[in-house]
This record gives sequence, C-alpha cells and structure tokens, in this order.
Amino acid sequence: MTQTLTLTVHRSNLLTSNERRHRMNVAAITKTLRHAAGMTARAVGLVPMTGPVRILVTVAWPDRRRRDVPNIYPTVKACVDGIVDAGVLTDDDDGHVESMTFRRSPELSGLAATTRIAITLEEVRP
Repeated sequence: MTQTLTLTVHRSNLLTSNERRHRMNVAAITKTLRHAAGMTARAVGLVPMTGPVRILVTVAWPDRRRRDVPNIYPTVKACVDGIVDAGVLTDDDDGHVESMTFRRSPELSGLAATTRIAITLEEVRP
C-alpha cells in the first residue's frame, strides 16, 4: 500500500539543518508542523500502516535556486511525528521506517516563499 500526504509550508515555518534559531522558536515551529501534519493526515483519510515503510520526500521549491534538499530534514521529521500522532504509523524508529529518501520535484510550488512537501509512505513487503 502507498499513501501520500502533501503539505504546503511557508518559509517562516521551514526548518533546515543549516539554520541557527533559538531553541524556543524551533520548538514552536516543530509543534506547528507536527500538528498540521497530524490534522492533514486525518483529514485526507490516511489509513494505518502496520508493517515497515519506506518514506519518499518530494520537495517543490518556490524557485529554481540551487538547494540541498535533505537539509529540510528537521521539517520532515516534525511532519513524520505528526503522521505517527495521527495513528498512520506505529512509530518512526528503525524498525518501522526502513529508509527515507529526499528528491527535488521538477515542478515549482507555485507560491512565492512557500515550499510544497509530499511525503509518500510505501509499505515494505516481506
């Protein structure tokens, strides 16, 4: 089974590995992203997945500037935690998530200062 959750994140809520923000600011943004992902997962009707999964993260940037896509891992981590909170995944540890792959979308997000993140969960067959 494969399911996809797509979120649109404004630049002010995009956490990256390169930033140096105050920890309280990071905590507030993480909470917002986690809540948004959980609510969206419930709203679109993602169903629980019991087996291990592979996660594919596809990022559509607002422009064609050169970027290092895996640097948005802190944003994606908060979103995956929200997916766990929604009950779609049992946990996001090594026993439940086999791999996480990042890919740049060939399309733009379509909105200035906004990034579109598609998180695809693919159940791994034994």
